[in-house]
Amino acid sequence: MQIAKSREELSLITQQWNAEKLEWAFVPTMGALHNGHLTLVHEALKHFPRVVVSVFVNPTQFDRADDLSNYPRQPEKDAALLREVGAHALFLPSVDVMYPDGTDKDRMPDLAGLDTKYEGAARPGHFEGVVQIVRRLVEAVYPKAMFMGQKDAQQVAVLKRAALQEFWPLEIHAVATVRESSGLAMSSRNSQLSQEGLTKAATISRVLAKAEKEWKSGKTPRKIEKNGQETLLSAGFKPEYFDFIDATTFDPLPDLPSAQQGIEKPLIVTVAWLEGVRLIDNWPLY
Repeated sequence: MQIAKSREELSLITQQWNAEKLEWAFVPTMGALHNGHLTLVHEALKHFPRVVVSVFVNPTQFDRADDLSNYPRQPEKDAALLREVGAHALFLPSVDVMYPDGTDKDRMPDLAGLDTKYEGAARPGHFEGVVQIVRRLVEAVYPKAMFMGQKDAQQVAVLKRAALQEFWPLEIHAVATVRESSGLAMSSRNSQLSQEGLTKAATISRVLAKAEKEWKSGKTPRKIEKNGQETLLSAGFKPEYFDFIDATTFDPLPDLPSAQQGIEKPLIVTVAWLEGVRLIDNWPLY
């Protein structure tokens, strides 16, 4: 695996692949890699002969300075994991490489309000920062396709919309959430939980699975949402939201049973705090 720390170094790698008529896919990450990230690389390798992975903790998508400073960083371990899984190139830029003129936000494409709901409302400026860095990474990597995790469902929806608006020549593939044997969605933030917290955090997936059963049994969204919030609260979480939404628009579903919805891609999205860690998850109902 080759490692590039500048756009110029990365360009030399991709120019060689171009000369060999090899297409490449891209997996953007913020590091602290786990099996969820490695699954994205595996999936990309099924479809493309070359894969580039970036590790960059992007400051412009954090709404809290303490969250940015506490975000886990392990570049040497990440590189070793990527070598093992068969990635061909690691792009490991500094803040100065990605933001040579400072971190002021760039212009935003029309995101049809996707950036102002749920995660956008909870973390002002977050999706501005996400679009900003992905635009810059895509311009540096110039891949044929990008592979992302479904766990960050709203981020996937935002970037698919941005790709259409920006005319990025880019396919975006969402890969199903990878979970621990307990059901807990894999996340770099899980490393900030205690062992007791890790055990308790698995409650989230159980509540989501129960919500799916209630949905299929004919209960309405508002009733199930109330049950989910109350269950998380009683289990020791501080729930932020637990909602049924349309996965394309991120609008709340009407308070009708599933048989009367007429929505192609219903999704349950949730965020709950535990031990000061903000845990995000979702559960597709399609």
